[in-house]
Amino acid sequence: KAVDGRGLHQHSLVPSVHNWVGSGTALLTGRAYIHAIQVRSNLLTTKLRQARGRPRADIHCEACGRIESLGHILQVCPKTSFERNERHDRIVRYVNSVCVKRHLTVMVEPAIPTQEGTRRPDLVVYRPGGDTAVVLDVTIAADNAVLSDVHRRKVQYYDKPDIREYVCRATRVAPERVKFGSVSLNWRGALALESENVLKELGLTSRELEVISVRCLESC
Repeated sequence: KAVDGRGLHQHSLVPSVHNWVGSGTALLTGRAYIHAIQVRSNLLTTKLRQARGRPRADIHCEACGRIESLGHILQVCPKTSFERNERHDRIVRYVNSVCVKRHLTVMVEPAIPTQEGTRRPDLVVYRPGGDTAVVLDVTIAADNAVLSDVHRRKVQYYDKPDIREYVCRATRVAPERVKFGSVSLNWRGALALESENVLKELGLTSRELEVISVRCLESC
């Protein structure tokens, strides 16, 4: 339990996104719900898990030779790169669709030239005639990463004068009204508090943030 559950320590940051755990299959089929619980709790079968109590058991990934933990499979193994990209894109598509329903204008992966090379944030969200534009990027981190730090690094990566100027021209928002944020989760579905704040500023509800957490876990 201490091993499987230690990655849950950041789930108290935004507890409402985990309401699905107690509401059963309100957002998921029964089978998908069980799978999501297994991912969240680090209970899926891996070589590292199977080797408990068997010190001579092989714990190395057949694809790359590294230790085969669930975090390895979901985050770094080259064999699962397609699924990892799809997990990311699934969240981008969902946030995009919710923003559109809120009558916000969304630019998806604009190619923004900067002095440091082309930058492609996942979403630039604004309301035509409004006074604020938000640059958003989705990232899913390891379960031992500090989500506030993950968020901060994303903001620092995109908060550049060239990007601010580009967004200003594209959205007709004053440069000082261009904001930078992230949708930062870990692979167990925990959400950064800063991400909750920026998404709620865009009008997303607690229920929709809950769906984002579920999207992170399903089909892993």
